[in-house]
Amino acid sequence: MAIYAMPRATLDIDLLIQVDSLARAQLAVEPLGFWVGTALMSFHGGNIKMARLCKVDPHTGEELVLDLLLTTDATAAAWTGRRK
Repeated sequence: MAIYAMPRATLDIDLLIQVDSLARAQLAVEPLGFWVGTALMSFHGGNIKMARLCKVDPHTGEELVLDLLLTTDATAAAWTGRRK
């Protein structure tokens, strides 16, 4: 995201996904222990939208955060320029 759109200095995992993939992505990480931590969030005047999922590591007690960043007009270049 920082390379193609707007920098975000955080210590979590960020994945850029299409809006219509949100429910599937949440279901995919549920067996790994992630749960929806907040309602959908918006930043930078609505240009960045994301769903935050959380997990507590059973060994360390540390909270792990997975941010599912949704494609918007502002992040479209990051999505179209991605590499597999």
